Amino acid sequence: MHKLLIICGPTATGKTNLAIKLAKKFNGEIVSADSRQVYRSMDIGTGKDLPKKIKIQKSKIKIIFAGKGYVPFAHIIHDIPVWLYDVVTPKEEFSVAHYTALARPLLADIWERGKLPIVVGGTGLYIRALVKDIGTSGVEPDPGLRIVLDKLPVRMLQRLVSMLLPSEWSRLNESDRANPRRLIRKIEIAMAGKEYSMDGKNPLNADVCTIGLTAPLPYLDKKIDDRVRERVKQGIVKEIEGLLARGIAFSDPGMTSLGYREWQPWLTEGFVRTVGSEREIIGVWKRHERQYARRQLTWFKKQPGIDRFDITGVRYEAEIERRVSAWYTGGGYGIKN
Repeated sequence: MHKLLIICGPTATGKTNLAIKLAKKFNGEIVSADSRQVYRSMDIGTGKDLPKKIKIQKSKIKIIFAGKGYVPFAHIIHDIPVWLYDVVTPKEEFSVAHYTALARPLLADIWERGKLPIVVGGTGLYIRALVKDIGTSGVEPDPGLRIVLDKLPVRMLQRLVSMLLPSEWSRLNESDRANPRRLIRKIEIAMAGKEYSMDGKNPLNADVCTIGLTAPLPYLDKKIDDRVRERVKQGIVKEIEGLLARGIAFSDPGMTSLGYREWQPWLTEGFVRTVGSEREIIGVWKRHERQYARRQLTWFKKQPGIDRFDITGVRYEAEIERRVSAWYTGGGYGIKN
């Protein structure tokens, strides 16, 4: 049975750096599971941390999904291929169905080349869909329905979701209930006659080892704050200005991402830019990132089969390496799907 290593956890826990170290030791390649890093030209705000001189490795496979062809490529970071960065433009929708359609063939290709795929990211639904093939992931977007729903106010979308999917509505947090794109997607799935199910009908045939990174909230909050400040220094505003100059709008799917939407007032004509207003925007961004990290922690706590490691531990990386080595060489600790 093929082996699959997953590194998951909230933002700012060092998942990619850890995955690169493990990939070097276990002859692996990384497949990103991040709903923000799929967008091109959005590097600073999404934390891709790409080297200045980046090398690209093209795949020999071509994937057709929803009438569009994709030829995956990897960024080579510290000599390790990282797949599924820069998949679509910020104007394009990218759903969990897109992700599974691209990621599963990539896993097969990595296995065929005799390497270990390492799925890395904090988008829990992507990881769950990839391994378990959840019931909603195969529902393709309905452009006609979206045109109609886009014109409805949020309160009407909320009413529709609560009527069509009452059990799903009861599980939504305040952020999801206020997000029109997520509400529209749920209505779209309901109108397609699909039920929400976390019990996959076509699970991935693999021996999976899942490593979850975590940290106490005060430590995590500081890491998030430091990272936001660093991204401001790296030039997030300049990056957004470049996107806007190329015709990307704040209403486009990619620009609704954290780290981008917060800057809309700053880049709106007539907005008075002051040190105080910049500080306020940065503060909002930090708060949104912290809230997102808490949602990620809640999600991963509910998922079974995750070996969790606190990144504040002195030798947590060495312990993870021992755990992965035991699974990789002898089949211990893994969960067969």
